[in-house]
Amino acid sequence: MNKIIVADLELTVDNATEILRMGGPYIGDISLGSDFISKDCVLENFIYKDDSNLLFFVKANPINNYYYFTINFYNLKTKTLFEFDKEFEMLYLKEFISNNELHIYNSFNDQLGNNYYFKLEEEDFHAVPNN
Repeated sequence: MNKIIVADLELTVDNATEILRMGGPYIGDISLGSDFISKDCVLENFIYKDDSNLLFFVKANPINNYYYFTINFYNLKTKTLFEFDKEFEMLYLKEFISNNELHIYNSFNDQLGNNYYFKLEEEDFHAVPNN
């Protein structure tokens, strides 16, 4: 079990493992206190929006030997998990540049790959089970 600090939140990581066999990214199952959030989260990439109590992160979704990645967020007040419908081959969440606009990269870091702005209000998302 490992810990990750995001803003003032202490997240617990279980089942950490490397995927893609290229020195990362690493994924794991994330909890906040006794609340399980999600499995297969990319460990190096969380953003907490304290004004709305939302924790944004990247989730790896396995299909056979392939992974696709999604932007997910967890509402700390309602303890509800959401996932955006858009799928990515690689993904890194850089920062919020406005209340509803997220700067993202099509890579696993903010050094390489195309970058653009993900406008939350223009994307579809849905609630998903915390498993």
